Amino acid sequence: MKLAAIVLCCAAGASVAHAQPVCGSVSTSLLQGFRAIGNPGVGDTQPAGAAWTFRRSSPSGLLDVGYTIGGWSAGGWANPDQPFGVPIVGPVYSNDPLQNQVNFYYRLPSFTSVFMHPGYGSIDSVAVFAPQSTVTLSAATLRAELLGGNSNGAVVSVVAEISAIPTTLVMPTLVPYTTTGSMTMNAANLPLTLHPGDRVYIRVSNNGDPAEDWFTCDLTMTIAGGPVVLGPPRETIYCVGGRATIRVDAAGSDLQFQWQRFDTGSGMWVNVQDITYADGTVVTGSQTANLHGAGIGRYSAGDYRVVVSNSCGTVTTPAASLHPCSSDFNCDGFVDDADFSIFSVSYDLLICEDPAMPALCPCDINNDGVVDDVDFTLFAVAYDRLLCS
Repeated sequence: MKLAAIVLCCAAGASVAHAQPVCGSVSTSLLQGFRAIGNPGVGDTQPAGAAWTFRRSSPSGLLDVGYTIGGWSAGGWANPDQPFGVPIVGPVYSNDPLQNQVNFYYRLPSFTSVFMHPGYGSIDSVAVFAPQSTVTLSAATLRAELLGGNSNGAVVSVVAEISAIPTTLVMPTLVPYTTTGSMTMNAANLPLTLHPGDRVYIRVSNNGDPAEDWFTCDLTMTIAGGPVVLGPPRETIYCVGGRATIRVDAAGSDLQFQWQRFDTGSGMWVNVQDITYADGTVVTGSQTANLHGAGIGRYSAGDYRVVVSNSCGTVTTPAASLHPCSSDFNCDGFVDDADFSIFSVSYDLLICEDPAMPALCPCDINNDGVVDDVDFTLFAVAYDRLLCS
């Protein structure tokens, strides 16, 4: 009787419920995101495809130029129209002097955090979190402190925009200068589900004070859902026969990785495998966050990306190029007299198939099978540049 009822139920077209995928919660933070991107150098732009980006409230919005200042041990994104080239975002402050990436501060911070410097007057410093897949934000804690007493305090707030509708997580809060300690603020109005295109903003203002001051903070969030790429793969330079690693930093539970390379012949992305390729490149880590290559040949150059996934979503990173510093024959990052000595030996041997020629014939810069005057001309250009860049 029971069996018949079940058969009848299913025959009548009753739907069978399927369990939705459940992904565990993880913790991620502004500090983790900033470290995944790394301190910028002069001329650097913020990497495409990172969950955290940094802005200013005016006049142009984006901070896209890395700026390094004499007296600073690391760069930050600066606002070009501000006096003294003051960084608006970055680098990291630590309560351990050995970890400090900045050698100037009014007092040592009480915790490791990210420097966010509002501009003189009305220009705010803004950090933006934008997940690339759907995640649920269940908890968030903002910790902040003002390291100098020049101004009348900094004002910080945290706001989520879901489908462009703002939800205040942390009300605008005045952070005054104290000689020790920090302020901790727990987010309200949670949980919230963030879809791709939604944002969480940390905004820091100078509270209308014209004086310069020094603010630092971190936002720790508990999220569950699909992957969030914090640090996408970056352009990587290698020397022929040397080693290189391309990496991705991601947050999420039970993450899986698959690196891919763009095949110019087919015009398609193909999965990278842990094998020794035809040009002698030995690849490992093709299904991890770190793709390693050893004995890299010239033909391994190209565009690479990684697919990051779990049961709740998939994110494909932007492509990053892997390309050789073709005249750095000893793999020290420079093209100098040591490389010229190696080139001279290969130039005398001439033919790449000569048994005495160094492995992979790295001095054959134009890949024509011989080391000749054409290669010398290419080497001379690289020699004048000195640095592999």
